[in-house]
Parts: sequence; C-alpha cells; structure tokens
Amino acid sequence: MIKIKKTIRLPKLFKYEKYKVITDNKKVGCFLAYNNFFHQSNKYIKYNEKTFNKLNDRKYFEAIKNYFNRAFILTILSGFLRLLLVIIR
Repeated sequence: MIKIKKTIRLPKLFKYEKYKVITDNKKVGCFLAYNNFFHQSNKYIKYNEKTFNKLNDRKYFEAIKNYFNRAFILTILSGFLRLLLVIIR
C-alpha cells in the first residue's frame, strides 16, 4: 500500500507543502505540492530531484492523484523529460 503524508509547509509564493511517499512503512521519496490561484482544479507537483527516479512510476502517480482527488501537473526540469514516457504509456 502506498501512503502520501504531508510533512511541512514552505512559505513561498505558491505556499509549497512537502509530502512523503511511503510504501511498506519505508519512505520511497518526497515531492512538493502547491495550488495555483489561476488553476484551482489542478494540484501542482514538483518532484525532489534526489528521489525523482524512485517515484518515476505510474503506481506513485496514481497514488498522488488519488490522494489529492484531482488532476495534477508535474513541474520538472528539462533534464527529466523521460518522465513523460512513463505518463503516456
């Protein structure tokens, strides 16, 4: 079972919140999430570069989507474009 757990809130322009992804009681990785005032129907996700490869899996994307109960938009650096191959498969 995959769990998503909010850990902290970072007071920046978009008020990032940090979340952990946990499987079998072990931390798999973490990501930042925020809301965009202009697109309230989506949740914006910014992956932590140190744990990106561990979370680059459809099952984690589905768990994050289900946790927020809405579509999400990934914000990634161009060097991580291989992520799109996982999403479109």
